[in-house]
Amino acid sequence: MLLIYLIVFLLFYITSNVGKRPTFKVILLIYLSAIVCACCLWFFVPDITRRYPLYRPAILYHVVVLVLMMLPLKRYDRIIAPEKISITYETLRPFFVGIIVLSLITILSAFVTYYLIFSSGVSILEGRTMSISGDSFVRIVKPHGSILSHISAIASEVSYLALFFAFLVAYKYPTHFRMFKWLLISSLAAIFHQLEWFGRENIVRFFLDGIIVLVIFWPLFSDIIKKKITKIILIFVIGFGIIFSYITIDRFGEGSGHDYGPIYSVFFYFGQGFLYYSPIYRAYDGLIGRTNGKTIFAAFYPDSERGSIFNLASTYMGSIDIPHNIFPTYVGSFVSDLGAIPALIPFALLIVFFLLVSKMKSDNIFTYIYILWIYRFFTQGVFYWIDTWNNGDRLLCFVLIIILNFIYNTHRAHKY
Repeated sequence: MLLIYLIVFLLFYITSNVGKRPTFKVILLIYLSAIVCACCLWFFVPDITRRYPLYRPAILYHVVVLVLMMLPLKRYDRIIAPEKISITYETLRPFFVGIIVLSLITILSAFVTYYLIFSSGVSILEGRTMSISGDSFVRIVKPHGSILSHISAIASEVSYLALFFAFLVAYKYPTHFRMFKWLLISSLAAIFHQLEWFGRENIVRFFLDGIIVLVIFWPLFSDIIKKKITKIILIFVIGFGIIFSYITIDRFGEGSGHDYGPIYSVFFYFGQGFLYYSPIYRAYDGLIGRTNGKTIFAAFYPDSERGSIFNLASTYMGSIDIPHNIFPTYVGSFVSDLGAIPALIPFALLIVFFLLVSKMKSDNIFTYIYILWIYRFFTQGVFYWIDTWNNGDRLLCFVLIIILNFIYNTHRAHKY
C-alpha cells in the first residue's frame, strides 16, 4: 500500500510542469525521496518496519491532504522575482543588525554549553537521552525562562530569514558583501543551538532551506558570485556533513543498541513518517489519546498541561498501541493532537493562507518571508510540524512578522 504514495506523487510530479516551477519541484522531490526511503525500508527491513500494519483509509487521507495543501504552491514560482523587491538597504539594515546580534549571542553561548559537555566526558548518545528527559547541559547555561534562552529561541526561529537576507544582499546590494557574510553566519544559529541538545535535525533543515534559497537566487547571480558561493557551500557541506555523520554514527553505531546501523537510521529518518502514519491515524482518529491541541498549540496552555512529541511514550505507553516519539509528517502532528476530522479545520485555514500569499506582489519583501515560511512548512513537514507553537518565542516571531507587514503596507499605501 505504500505504493499509493509513490504512484500519486509520481503522477503529481509528472503533471505539474515542474520545469517552469523550480521551487515547487524541490518540494515534490523531497516528498518523493522520503516515500522511496519508506518503500525501501518496508521491503528490505520488514522485521522492524512491519511491526504496525498499513491502513488504506489512513494512507488515502494522508495523501489527499498532502496534495490538496500543495496545490497552491504551484502558483508561487510565477511571483518569485527577487529582482523586483522594492526596499532600500538602509530600511533593512536595522533588522539585519538585530538578527546578527541575537544570532551571535546564541552561537557564542552555545560554545559555553559545548565546553561543559566536553568537560563532562558524556557521550552523544547519553547526552541526547539526558536532553530528551529534560536534564540537559543547555539548561545550565540557558535556564528555562532566562533571557538567554529566549534569545536563542528567537534567533533559531529567524535563522531561515537570515539565510534569505544574506543572498538578497549578495544579489541586490553587492557593495555590502561584509553584511552578506555576517548574515550567513547568523543563519547557522539554529544549528549551533540544537547541537547543544545533541540533535541533527537543524543541520538537515538548514540545507533544505538553503536549497530553496539557492533555487530562488542562483539564476540572478553573476559567474563571479556563483564561484564564491560554491566555495562556501562546499565548506558548509563538508563541515556540517562531518558533524551530522559523527552524531549519527555515535547514536546509531555499534554499542548504541540499534541493530541496523547508521545507514538504516538515515533512511528511517526520512521515511518513517509514511511508514508509521497508519497506526497514528487509527489510534488518534477517535477520542483516545487526543491532547486537543496541547502539543501543537502548547504555548496557549500552562506548562503542566502541555504535550510534546518527545513525551508521548511516557504519557500513553500501555494505553495505545502505536509507535511513540517518531516523525509522523506534519499531517500526523495535527491528527495525533486533534484527531483526523478536527484536523481538517487548520488544514483548510492553512490552504486559505497559502492561496492569499499566492496573490501577493513580487516587489513586496514580505511575499518572500511568507513563501519561505510556507516552503519550510512542507520541507520540514516531511518529518513533523516544526513550527509547533510549544513556546511563546515562536509565536512571538510569527506575530511580529505580521505586525511589521501591516506597518510596511501602511507606509507604502501612504507613499503612493
